[in-house]
Amino acid sequence: MNVSRVVDDLMFRLYHKSYNDFILLIARGQTIPRLERVSPSHSNYSLDYTLDEHYDETRELFYVEYLNSKYKKEGFDYRTDDGFFCLNIELMIYCHIWESSLFLKSLKHITDLLTGHEYDWEIELPDMKIKPFIKESIIKPLVDIDDEFGQLLKKVYSPNLRNSFAHSLYHIDMECRKIYLYIKRPDEEDCVGREITFEEFQEKFLYSISLCYLLRLSINHQRDMAANSHGGAITKAFKVPSGRMMQIFADYKEIKGKRHPVFSGVLIKEGVHRFKVGDWAKFEGLQTPIEVIAVKDTETEQFVKLKGARKMCSSTMLEMADAQDEIEYNCKDYQIIRRYLS
Repeated sequence: MNVSRVVDDLMFRLYHKSYNDFILLIARGQTIPRLERVSPSHSNYSLDYTLDEHYDETRELFYVEYLNSKYKKEGFDYRTDDGFFCLNIELMIYCHIWESSLFLKSLKHITDLLTGHEYDWEIELPDMKIKPFIKESIIKPLVDIDDEFGQLLKKVYSPNLRNSFAHSLYHIDMECRKIYLYIKRPDEEDCVGREITFEEFQEKFLYSISLCYLLRLSINHQRDMAANSHGGAITKAFKVPSGRMMQIFADYKEIKGKRHPVFSGVLIKEGVHRFKVGDWAKFEGLQTPIEVIAVKDTETEQFVKLKGARKMCSSTMLEMADAQDEIEYNCKDYQIIRRYLS
């Protein structure tokens, strides 16, 4: 099975099956509890959620370096002097792949999209019992619809490998070229033994690592494609679970000398005020009025530039104000306003 072809076909199908949900997948849509307390839009909805990617960075750097050291030449089969060491390393890498929050969340989003469910902003991975989550919430729904991507996941995922290694219940026999897996049942004192050949394990290992790497690579490529809109809207307004409407924009941002795609979502309110140059506006919940010095209208949203601001902001953040309003000025308001304007 060609993993690269399967992933390319997967991206094509997701794009055409539900475009808005596909954009949320590559934009890493996520709700963050209590975000509305500090968010300009008073919302928990967030795009470009990068914590999972940050957690994954070291793991990815390690397995890429390992692969480059052992698999640049074809034919590696653990018959080298360090074969025993490599098997243990690969078991660890294999388990980490199937514990990765970034990887598993991506698989769950993909499963939901392929099976006709809406994008889930609040996916939570179980702290325990990850096996039933992967088998029942990801693999089974895809196998039930006879999906090729689901068949690939079924082929490469082995909960016995993960559980045996994680609980130190395995034995590597270099002469027989087998890995013996011992799984403890809740109702049994002894371990139940299973075995897998080196060749069978290596196939699962290489397929898993290829899938994890190529899936992330493909999503990042789609992010770059979307960012070519150069700040423009890449979706029409669509409804999020709270009932409000959202529109997504994408652009590039330079970070430490490199261009990175960034996504932003604008929550659109019904009956939003339309501002004109010379009006006075104030941020929701604050009292300080600020003069409007420029406006830009789109089909569904208006952006305004306030005096002292470096860039425009959505009018959904603002309320109409009177320049003559009596202002109760305090340090906290000032800090919040400066953050909005910077």
